[in-house]
Amino acid sequence: MALSKIKTGSIEDTIDLTANDGTFNGNITATTGIGVIQVTSTQVTATGSFTTASTSYVTDSTMPTLNITPSSASSKIMIIFRIGMQHDASRQIENTIYRNSTTDLSNGNTYGLSFSGGAQPGWFNNTITWVDAPTTVGEVRYTWYSRAESPVDITPVHPGTTWSAILMELP
Repeated sequence: MALSKIKTGSIEDTIDLTANDGTFNGNITATTGIGVIQVTSTQVTATGSFTTASTSYVTDSTMPTLNITPSSASSKIMIIFRIGMQHDASRQIENTIYRNSTTDLSNGNTYGLSFSGGAQPGWFNNTITWVDAPTTVGEVRYTWYSRAESPVDITPVHPGTTWSAILMELP
């Protein structure tokens, strides 16, 4: 059983962040205005695959997605998404996170928030860590999107690929 210590102000609690299905959903409250307000997470092993040749960002049901409802409009959301990807030689996969399917958090960056690719084919763990300020107390959905650098097939998700997503509300 893995235990993690999270320091919240002057109080230090040991909280079991594991569950039988690898998820933790709950609230961790900081009384001094620092720390983590709530955490939600999930881990999924894909049973299907997702292939695209699109040079625009696209997603589908096999890609990481997770929701959180901030307790304050001034809260920040720390996003940590990880996915294992495979690419063939000369095929680059560019990745970003969208908020509510409309806001690209990379703000149009040429390579998104992460990319994999190069002259040698292989498997790569892609991780995106980002802090967002959604300015709402309504539910917010964060979803991984990918695109091909050039119009050739890429496969961001293969059967058996495991991805994880963690969202943390910060004051």
